[in-house]
Amino acid sequence: MPSVDGIIENIILLSRCFRSRAQTEEVMGTLSRTMTGGRDGYGNPERNKLAYTGDFADFLVKWAECKDVAASSFPIDIEAFSLYYNYRSFMEVARLVCGRQRIFITSHGHIGLGPENMAKADTICIFGGATMPHILRKVDEYFVLVGDCFVDNLMDGEAVIAMRKGEVHTGPILTESFLEKTGGDSQNYSQAQPPIQMGRPLQLSRIALR
Repeated sequence: MPSVDGIIENIILLSRCFRSRAQTEEVMGTLSRTMTGGRDGYGNPERNKLAYTGDFADFLVKWAECKDVAASSFPIDIEAFSLYYNYRSFMEVARLVCGRQRIFITSHGHIGLGPENMAKADTICIFGGATMPHILRKVDEYFVLVGDCFVDNLMDGEAVIAMRKGEVHTGPILTESFLEKTGGDSQNYSQAQPPIQMGRPLQLSRIALR
């Protein structure tokens, strides 16, 4: 199980890999939705996509204060964004959602939260009628269900819409920047953040864990 410090170090790394001109609100919104699995305090889908952005920024500010780390070490202005918010609201939801979960990214730049037992060559798929993407593992000639996952900006049919248009849906992370900052080797990245290689349109992603 990764430490809080390790998770935040990876959050700082991810926040430096967003596509050019990404605003603070977009960065904090994406990361906070992932860390809460897109849920509210009751476990229901949170329809307000910016619900925990300020609270998440305040969480990072409080962590920086406890660790005597300058807030300026973050590539975004978390202090200005955290004004008038309370980190406890974010922590209450994240504590419930993140247990036995891990953050991952995809080669097309999506960020997600999935089961801690994801493994190399697992595949993320979207099933018709399902409310969540699912992770499958190929065993011989069959697929075994590993569990469901949250993938930011893919929870409302965006991948299916893109497929019908003949397009590839991309997320906010520049994977080239990510690989450059991790030395071009996925194994240099924290165990909590396994990168994923994209597969066919509805067979969205193939996990590449060390």
